[in-house]
Amino acid sequence: MKSLFFNQRNRQPLFYSAKKRPGYPGKVKEQCIMQQATINFTASEVRQPVSLRERMRSTGRAINEWLDTKSAFYSRIAEFEVTRRVAIRVNLVTVAMLVAAVAIETAPVAALAAALSVAWVMFRILIGKKGGRA
Repeated sequence: MKSLFFNQRNRQPLFYSAKKRPGYPGKVKEQCIMQQATINFTASEVRQPVSLRERMRSTGRAINEWLDTKSAFYSRIAEFEVTRRVAIRVNLVTVAMLVAAVAIETAPVAALAAALSVAWVMFRILIGKKGGRA
C-alpha cells in the first residue's frame, strides 16, 4: 500500500527536507527541517469585531429587505404586486382557518385562539394596504 505521507525510497516524510550536517569528525548527522508557509494579512483583510447588537440589526434589516421584495409567484397569480410578507401572512391565515375548522368541534379554546390569530393577521394586512391607518 502506498503511503501519502512518506517517500517510498528512503522512508522520510515528504513534508521534510533533509540537510546533511557534519557532526563530529567521521560522523554525519541528518537534520530534518519542516517547510512552512507564511500567510500575511493586510489591515483591510482583517475583520473588525462586530457587536451582537449591530449583527442583530443587520440581520433584521436583511430579513425585512427579503420580506419586502416582490413574490413573483403570487404576483403572477394575483396579477398585482405581492410582497413575500403579504404572501406569508395570507398563507398563515389559510393555515389558521384550517386549524379553526378542525378544532371547532373538539377544542373550542383552540378554535377561539385560531380565530383571534386570523383576525390579528388580517388586521395587519389591512394596515399594510391602507398605509398605516386601520
